[in-house]
Amino acid sequence: MQIQPHSSASIFDTLRDDWNVLLKQSACDTIFLTREFQQTWWRHLSNGGELRVLTAHDDERLVGIAPLYVEQENSQRVLRLIGGVEVADYLDIISARARHADVLDAMLRALCQQDDWHVLDLRNVPEASPTRATLSSLVAQHGLTFHEHVEEVCPIIPLPSSFDAYLDSLDKKQRHDIRRKLRKAHADADINWYCVDAQHDVELYANDFIELHQRSHVDKHDFMTAPMMAFFRELTRVIHQAGWLELAFVEMNGQRAATYFNFVYNNQTLCYNSGYDSQAYAPLSPGIVLLARLIEHAIVHGRSAFDFLQGNETYKYRMGAQDARVYRLTLTR
Repeated sequence: MQIQPHSSASIFDTLRDDWNVLLKQSACDTIFLTREFQQTWWRHLSNGGELRVLTAHDDERLVGIAPLYVEQENSQRVLRLIGGVEVADYLDIISARARHADVLDAMLRALCQQDDWHVLDLRNVPEASPTRATLSSLVAQHGLTFHEHVEEVCPIIPLPSSFDAYLDSLDKKQRHDIRRKLRKAHADADINWYCVDAQHDVELYANDFIELHQRSHVDKHDFMTAPMMAFFRELTRVIHQAGWLELAFVEMNGQRAATYFNFVYNNQTLCYNSGYDSQAYAPLSPGIVLLARLIEHAIVHGRSAFDFLQGNETYKYRMGAQDARVYRLTLTR
């Protein structure tokens, strides 16, 4: 197996035809590891990091990608997964399922021959990823120490066959609360909700999302820095072109009141980010109204799950979500 390091961003274009094909063959097929997401993150949020993508080939066939970069942290040089922590909820080493252990072994061997890093810090690795068990069994022979801990939870709703069945799965109080909010909103305002599609100018709607996101809360306003805005604008365009975007808005009396920026990938809805007008129509709960409609929309389209991604906010559990976990894996020389 041949392991090759790549320090130029041209690797994303070089692997354009092969990256997502390998991802589909892996045990970690998530939108955050697609070539489109990874390249967009690197372009806008890498913050001066040094690219260190490793590729693994066996008889000239691509069998592995470690999308890494080097970041200086105090006195140490740390290898991290492209996607960082804030905006990529699931990350991993990409490999063909049957070759995962071989790929990780070869990549660790290649990395240990490089003396310009101190820690391999893998964040947001899913609980079910084979990387966790494989790395823990390999590190000793490479002279590394291994540590893992739960980093965050990702609440997920397994979706039934109908919206009524979904509501029936909730506790009585929450079921009543959702129905009450929907009735009140439709009684007190003219409600219109929609998803951005081919008929819309997606770049204009990206700006509308950013505006509503910033209005929501001071923390969200601070999160949406200039580089983050550029990231979201390009991500909106490339994910829309790939057919994975679900950008939704609800209007109340003709005024946009809330928005959800979701992905649709592997027959699941991934609830990525949101925003709402915290002043106008707040008593009508526009965020919950839109969220309920999006869950219903996902059920109608036969999706298997509604994934809220990282964060243990109370409203996610009130909507019926159950926790999955992501881990942080640290390998130290």
